[in-house]
Amino acid sequence: MREQKLLTIVITRRYVAAAYFVGTRLEHVAVRRVEAGTVRGQASVRRFVSWLVGSLSVECVAIAPHNNRGEGLMALWNAAKEILTAASIPIEIIDPAKMLRECAETPFPTVAKFRKAIASFWPVLTGDSSTTLGLHAAGLGIYVQTRRYVDFIINSLDS
Repeated sequence: MREQKLLTIVITRRYVAAAYFVGTRLEHVAVRRVEAGTVRGQASVRRFVSWLVGSLSVECVAIAPHNNRGEGLMALWNAAKEILTAASIPIEIIDPAKMLRECAETPFPTVAKFRKAIASFWPVLTGDSSTTLGLHAAGLGIYVQTRRYVDFIINSLDS
């Protein structure tokens, strides 16, 4: 199986975090502060996502929707999706509850526990709230890439 180049994005009211994977290798993590509900915040998300897409060889994107879907947050999501759609990059929306259930033999009860487990893989990503969001993006990428590899193996066995 060819190593897929995946960009994961997590958006909250104050931050946008992204993690870039080549196969299961974490290559890059970036976090930017934004202002939700403002035109400036939307422009900041567009610039950040455009920079990521232009700088990295992105083949697909996984996005985790945030639980609080206020109008300002939705505007930030739409700004990111607009750039990704314009670049013709496939987008997969990941259900956070499903991810927490499937990431471990015993499901993670909270996102905080999930981030703590991911921090054990990449302790360099621990720190303030912005780097914690980077952990979330990295964990999302590991989940998606591992799930894809398992699906590939299962499909190979069926052939």
